[in-house]
Amino acid sequence: MNCIKPEEGCIGCTACYSVCPVDAINMGENADGFYTPFVNRDICIDCEKCKKVCPLIDNVPLRTKD
Repeated sequence: MNCIKPEEGCIGCTACYSVCPVDAINMGENADGFYTPFVNRDICIDCEKCKKVCPLIDNVPLRTKD
C-alpha cells in the first residue's frame, strides 16, 4: 500500500477515502496516532479522484463553518 500524500503533508481529512469509487483507500493510524490514507494498488483503478479532492495536492481550500 502507498500513501497518497506523504504523511507529514496529510491532515487526515478523509476526503480521499470518501471519494474513492472502489474502496481502495483505507485510513490507518501512523506512529504518532494520526490517521493517514493508504491506497491498495491491487484495487485502485487510477481514476485520481483522491488526488483531485485532496486539499493539499490540488490546493482546494477547506471549508470552514461561519
